Amino acid sequence: MRLEPEKIWISIFRKIIDKCLNDVPRMLRSGSGKKVCYVKKNNDPTIKAELYIENVASSILSRAKIPVKVFSEERSYILDSPKAKYLVLLDPIDGTYLALRNLSGASIAISVLDLDTMKPFAAMVGDYYNQDIYWATNNGAFVNGAPMRPSSIQSLDKAYISTCYGKASRLDLMLAGQGLVKPIYRLNTTGGMLAMVWVGNGQVDAYFDLMLGYKPYDFVAGAHIAKMAGAIVTDQSGKDLVFSKDMNKRYKFIIAANKKLHTQILDTSKK
Repeated sequence: MRLEPEKIWISIFRKIIDKCLNDVPRMLRSGSGKKVCYVKKNNDPTIKAELYIENVASSILSRAKIPVKVFSEERSYILDSPKAKYLVLLDPIDGTYLALRNLSGASIAISVLDLDTMKPFAAMVGDYYNQDIYWATNNGAFVNGAPMRPSSIQSLDKAYISTCYGKASRLDLMLAGQGLVKPIYRLNTTGGMLAMVWVGNGQVDAYFDLMLGYKPYDFVAGAHIAKMAGAIVTDQSGKDLVFSKDMNKRYKFIIAANKKLHTQILDTSKK
């Protein structure tokens, strides 16, 4: 029986993530994976464990013999087939600073888009700390094999919402635009890919970035999993996200558990 394309990709992603969830925590605990190899233009470090993950992904995807482009946060295109029909986005360690301090919240995220339409159709996120694995195809979203469902919270004053303003420069932007954050019951300002998928699992009620915007590898996997679980995912104006082939383009977005909460975030952000 021939597998559907989504199932083939989930099988490939699972091989990558299983190996990384096994090896990377050991590398970080021993200290060998924490060596800073270089510092990127945005002043974020690239550590040895992240380059190891890229090599694992590149090796497994090469053996799959599918013509593909693979864009990773650390080294741009690590595979670039001229006959590619698919684009894989990889964030080896989302939350590098958390991983360096052995704190929870770091994950590996991988997704695949059709290069003709630039629409994602499969994604997987692995939690390095808890070892949970989240994935989605166009048929639904799952955590460790169990179906995911967003929360029923419909009001900002009862919602637990996540965003990422962990750096001081981002906190300044948040405080300058207090209109949206004031009505929120609880705001997590160090959110990342895991917080996005948790919207799909009901642990977080919404996730947004309406100031700086994210590059595709920073959020496509998490947003797709949340969306396939039933969450509402749009750009800052409430329209469907449309991706270009420019991997440096930033996107502002909202991920909300339901339509009512999404509308409140959208309306409040415009005031």
